[in-house]
Amino acid sequence: RAAIRTETNGGCSNLGLRGQEAASSIGTLVARLTRLHYARDACIALYSRCRALRSRLRRAAKTLRKFERDSTARAQDGIRALEDRCIRHLSILGAPDVPLKF
Repeated sequence: RAAIRTETNGGCSNLGLRGQEAASSIGTLVARLTRLHYARDACIALYSRCRALRSRLRRAAKTLRKFERDSTARAQDGIRALEDRCIRHLSILGAPDVPLKF
């Protein structure tokens, strides 16, 4: 029993030192967890912004494709109108009725 008491007393003094180490380690862990929590929040915010930007880019691309289709259609209509005017003017001038190739 004397040996057990000695070990226990020695263990208690060691426990005090270990308690301080544990408290220090817990403080370090809390600080790391806090930094990780802030980093996670920043990542979530960044992800949200990226999704919003991706959505805006998709809408812009869709609008651009529509504009390109409309512009191409208008340009083709303008070319056809110009061809018709040229043919009319040539026929007024008495040119033979030859199909024009542009």
